[in-house]
Amino acid sequence: MNIYSLLRLVTRIDSPRLRLMGLWFMYTTGRRYLGIFIDPTFACNYRCKMCYISDDSIPRKTGRLTETDCGQIAKALFHRALKLQIGCAAEPTITYDRMLQLIRLGKQYKVPYISVTSNGALITEERLREMAQSGLNELTLSLHGIKRETYEYMMGAKGRYDHFVQLLGAVKTVKQDYPNLKLRINYTMNEDNVKELADFDTLFADIPLDILQLRPIQKLGESEYDNFDLTTVKQSLETIVRPLAKRLQQRGVMVIAPEDIHIENIESKQESDLEQFFYASTYCNVSPTCCWQEDFDYKQENFEQYASRHHFGRIFFRSIFQREKTAKEKLFTMLPANYGIN
Repeated sequence: MNIYSLLRLVTRIDSPRLRLMGLWFMYTTGRRYLGIFIDPTFACNYRCKMCYISDDSIPRKTGRLTETDCGQIAKALFHRALKLQIGCAAEPTITYDRMLQLIRLGKQYKVPYISVTSNGALITEERLREMAQSGLNELTLSLHGIKRETYEYMMGAKGRYDHFVQLLGAVKTVKQDYPNLKLRINYTMNEDNVKELADFDTLFADIPLDILQLRPIQKLGESEYDNFDLTTVKQSLETIVRPLAKRLQQRGVMVIAPEDIHIENIESKQESDLEQFFYASTYCNVSPTCCWQEDFDYKQENFEQYASRHHFGRIFFRSIFQREKTAKEKLFTMLPANYGIN
């Protein structure tokens, strides 16, 4: 399955009612529609300066999913998953065995698209090959600087630029045996790293890149890096970001990037309550302390039992005809409304 073609289609449907009608159809016909975003642990081996983990004033959450937890969660939810993303707010490779178990469980339950998001520090060629063999469809690597100095500054004291470059070479080697394995790079743009993107396709000319996401920095909590001024990023859209996107697209690389940036609020389109309801209904967050809904006990019931108890079909159908209002607050954003997928 090409998950990005589906995402492109969904983002191009302007009517939230049509999206909800599709959601109601998927639910009532027993089809997959959940995006499961799972953190097997809260730990991280890096202290990226733009991440909340770099703020020592915030108490750290602790906990790890056990082998039994993963099996029970998969049994309860994975049969309704359209995508399984392992690694969201922490580093999944710290618990490599659990991460590998989740990949295998995703494959066992026939999840169409399985992705791992990582800083890459603990991934070797041998491990990557094992992940691909187990059913991994996509490896997403976080990158916040093209040049060594910027990379190691943004990724924190433990950031190792040489290992990142070696890992890109390992991806190229593994893809020779697993050509369907996709490499995605997520790059968070700020005032200090956006201009380096002009050299991206020169320094990384030989990597087998499939997807590049370029996203402006957002304040999602306290972090060591505190420059959230988007003026330079906005100015770089025409001179750096779009020319880079065009060059990469000519190589067959998909680029996800903002079409515009509003300095006061990077989301140019304020979402309605129906749009928020759609995203909330398709988003499934799992971690050592939560699983999907607050009152859902994956040890005692599965998706169908919970959905029936809460009358999902009735709720989805009624939402199609509800009056659309502006959402009071932004709860979910799988992809901002002003982003383009090329």
